[in-house]
Amino acid sequence: MLKKIKKITAAFLAFCLLVCLIKPIQADAAVKLNYKKKVMHVGEKLTMKVKGTRKKVKWSSSNKKIAAVSKKGKVTAKRVGVVRITAKVGKKTYSSKLAVVESESKQYKAGVYKVGKTIPEGEYVLFCKSKLGASFQISENGSQTPDSIISSGNFTHNYIISVHDGEYLTLNRCVAYPEEETSKIEQEVGMFRIGIDVPEGGCQLIQISSPFAYYEILSDLRNVKESIVEGGEFTGNKYITVKEGQYLKLERCKIIE
Repeated sequence: MLKKIKKITAAFLAFCLLVCLIKPIQADAAVKLNYKKKVMHVGEKLTMKVKGTRKKVKWSSSNKKIAAVSKKGKVTAKRVGVVRITAKVGKKTYSSKLAVVESESKQYKAGVYKVGKTIPEGEYVLFCKSKLGASFQISENGSQTPDSIISSGNFTHNYIISVHDGEYLTLNRCVAYPEEETSKIEQEVGMFRIGIDVPEGGCQLIQISSPFAYYEILSDLRNVKESIVEGGEFTGNKYITVKEGQYLKLERCKIIE
């Protein structure tokens, strides 16, 4: 009987030891930064966060002249260059690569613009500026009537559009930059330029959130049904082929590198 009790006790202690060893590994695996890599413009600010832990975080920059980071993780881009922002949590370190590029000579904030008068004709990259998401509308006369709307969309990361003289562009909770002045877009989801942000050829998509993922390959930026080369919902993985000059829209999925 005594031997049996000893065996049970030893097994219980071994189990407790195993749990103690496994838990820290699981906790560490869940810890990550909200940005792995990011493109910033000179003068731009953003807040870095460490997800998956409540421990004290010590922030540092590999080059404070390019981008400085405060004790609370607020990053300020100062000059052009590449810098690494590091978060130290206990004995572990987590880092993010930031590319700081020149500020655009012109940016267009939320509002209504007449193309050719208050905003030049051309292509623009829109970036969402709100947790509530952003939207845009291109119309013939600036009204909200269905007959006048040429193109519209809602997005949470970025969007790429094209506007022509005489049209009206409405921006909600976003900012627009001229496409030719926008550097490579470094993010998992959103809209991308093939040949600039994403290389031409085959690529594998993987779903990253529920209930399903969605993608579109577009031939142009008018955001109409005729522009869609291929697209649809999927779960799990999806293999696609893209060509230079096309555009790729990803929702709840990302490209496997």
